Amino acid sequence: MLFSTYKTTGVSMKIDYTSDLHLDYIMGSNGEYDKQAFKKLLKVRMGFRSTQSDVLIIAGDLGHYNNQIIAFLKFMAEHYYKHVIFVHGNHDLYLLTNQMETYNNDSFRRLDELKQKASELNNVHFLDGEVVEIDGVKFAGSSLWYDYSYSLHNVSEIEAYYFKNINDSKRIMKPRGYINNLEYAAIQKKKLLNVIKKEDPQIIISHIPPDIELCEGSNKIKKDPSYLSCFYCTDTSDFDPYIKDKIWIFGHIHNVVKKEKRGCTFLSSPYGYYMQERANMFGRLEV
Repeated sequence: MLFSTYKTTGVSMKIDYTSDLHLDYIMGSNGEYDKQAFKKLLKVRMGFRSTQSDVLIIAGDLGHYNNQIIAFLKFMAEHYYKHVIFVHGNHDLYLLTNQMETYNNDSFRRLDELKQKASELNNVHFLDGEVVEIDGVKFAGSSLWYDYSYSLHNVSEIEAYYFKNINDSKRIMKPRGYINNLEYAAIQKKKLLNVIKKEDPQIIISHIPPDIELCEGSNKIKKDPSYLSCFYCTDTSDFDPYIKDKIWIFGHIHNVVKKEKRGCTFLSSPYGYYMQERANMFGRLEV
């Protein structure tokens, strides 16, 4: 699906946005899913406003288990939102020990399964270089990825740090090794830029922050800014001619952000790790 259109009333649209739900912290770290999980799921909503919105945007990192993610998406689309839109994050590619055999040590088999199962849900839209139009509002999205743009170090030093310190290096796999970050960053960036140029969406969604200044205040980057900046943002300066007056929603860093820059409004309202940090309020906007 490159482009889909949905028309209802044509009136103004209320949108909730979030990211980094990490559902396994709420529903169980072994992929469990039972009746009690729904009670835990409701806790995810505690940040939502009482007034129901039309669309929910999730900017990646839903969780480590596809069955939990699909159950959550289905629940939200059936009970609370007319449409749910999401992109994948780095944690949505993770393979834990009990998943390696299932997906043949290939994170992208897990991603393909997630895409397929999401496509079977009514009014749930997984964007990976696609655009969906709802009541005249176009949403375009992809994960984006780390491209090392903001580092002062060479690639070999960065990757040595990556394999020593970054969990992605241990959990995102391909059958013959690990993901090539620079290659995947180029693929994701091209996907998103192409769809923005072609379809001129009002709202852009990515998991990775598209500018290093959007990561200001991140505790992780504060600890080691020269290296960690490589893995928490990507340079999208070549998008500038196409993002004026648009809204860009992102995730990955567990910080609330509202910043006007480059002629664009950048927004982030991540949920974070349940019970490990203060959960952020889900964002709300109207277009």
